[in-house]
Amino acid sequence: MRRVAGIKTRKNILNGLHAFFSWLKSKKIIEAIPEWPKISGSNAKARVAIDIETQNDGLSKIPEEHRDVLEFGFETGLRPGETCALLVGDVDLANNRVIIQRTWSGAHLKPSTKTNEEKYIPLSVRAREIVTEHKKDKLPATFLFINPNTGRCYRQKQLNNIWHTYIVVSQLHIMRHLVTRSAHRSHKPPELISLMPSF
Repeated sequence: MRRVAGIKTRKNILNGLHAFFSWLKSKKIIEAIPEWPKISGSNAKARVAIDIETQNDGLSKIPEEHRDVLEFGFETGLRPGETCALLVGDVDLANNRVIIQRTWSGAHLKPSTKTNEEKYIPLSVRAREIVTEHKKDKLPATFLFINPNTGRCYRQKQLNNIWHTYIVVSQLHIMRHLVTRSAHRSHKPPELISLMPSF
C-alpha cells in the first residue's frame, strides 16, 4: 500500500517550493509567484507519558554501560540532544548544577538549545552521582557521556535505539515529561522541579 505523506511533510514541501519560486522571481526568471495553495489541519498524534514503574523497569533492562546517560536525562528532564551535548566543563559541582548551552540537531552540534537560551539545571542526588563518575579524568572540553562502543559522544538517535531495544512503549523524547510527575515522589530539589516541563 502506498504511504500518503503527512500534513507536516506536505507543508514542508510547499514551503521549499515557495522558496524556490521566490528565488526564480528574484532572478527575473518568472514575473510573479503563482497563487499558492494552503494546507491546514494536523495529523499529529497525542503523546502519552509512561508511568514511573515502566521507566524503572526499562532502565533495569538496559546494559549498565549505557544506563547512566539515560538515567541522567530522566533525572534532569533534559532533551536527549541536550544530554548528549554536555561537556565536562558544563558541570559545576561546587554549586550542584550543570549549564545547558548547546544541543545536537541531527549530525550538527548547535551552540544553543532548542529554546535558544542558556540555563542552569540543579542536580538531584542521583544526577550528581552520575556526573561525578563520568567527569573523572576528563578535560573540560570533553563530552561528559561517551559511548563505550564507539569511543565518541552519544547522539540522540543512539539513545532512542538503545531505549527501543529494551522497551517499545514510548518514544524517548516523551520520557522527559515523566520526570515532572515522578519528581515529587523522589528527592529532587524544588528548584529543579520548577524547571521541569509541564503538561
